[in-house]
Amino acid sequence: MKLKGLAIVIAGVLALTGALFGLATVAAEEARKDRDQAAQTQRDASQAPTPPASTDASGSASAQPGLAAPGGATPGVPTPDPNAPIVTYAGKVDGRTAAIAIAVRNGQAIAYLCDGGRLEAWMQGPAGDGQLALTGKNGASVTGTHDGAGATGTAVAGGRTFTFKIRMVQAPAGLYRLADKVANAAVNGGWIVADGEQTGTLTVDGVTGAAPPLNTETGETTINGVVVKPNRAQPPA
Repeated sequence: MKLKGLAIVIAGVLALTGALFGLATVAAEEARKDRDQAAQTQRDASQAPTPPASTDASGSASAQPGLAAPGGATPGVPTPDPNAPIVTYAGKVDGRTAAIAIAVRNGQAIAYLCDGGRLEAWMQGPAGDGQLALTGKNGASVTGTHDGAGATGTAVAGGRTFTFKIRMVQAPAGLYRLADKVANAAVNGGWIVADGEQTGTLTVDGVTGAAPPLNTETGETTINGVVVKPNRAQPPA
């Protein structure tokens, strides 16, 4: 009787062991299938072809949304041409009490107004679509229009208002600027050359007055006994 009971117990233990082994085998098989599926998914993703860039109506590739265009340019915004020609207008204001010059390139402009004495002002700003909207220090401004022949408008400088109608000029006429150290003196000023005349104002170590004559053949002038060569003023890039 005791042997029969022991046999029953042993048979139960063997049955339970077999059941647990079967469950472990099934679980191991399911885990293997999950690993194989994950590995296949990763291989498929790595082998998927990169979608080509879209093209516009002209057939050229366009940048994908959110990506910068080649060279850092902003898509849809033309890059300014540093070699574009500078168009310069220069002449006397109405009443001939001062001179003004405006240089334009790539829709940007720089302007200078001076009276050859103590009054001077530099201004810059947009000049696209034939419009001028330039500003400078102490409320200085230029507003008006320009085309291939000349510029017309109003300038404000030193609390005074000037009107002007000036024509396009060619070198050596135009606008010149000097901002440098000359013989240990801080020098800043400009020259306007037009119609065979020149008007310039120069500040040397804080003292403002008439600029010395500019040799239009060499582009040089002499300041504090030193020969220097002012640069032709250029609009901002």
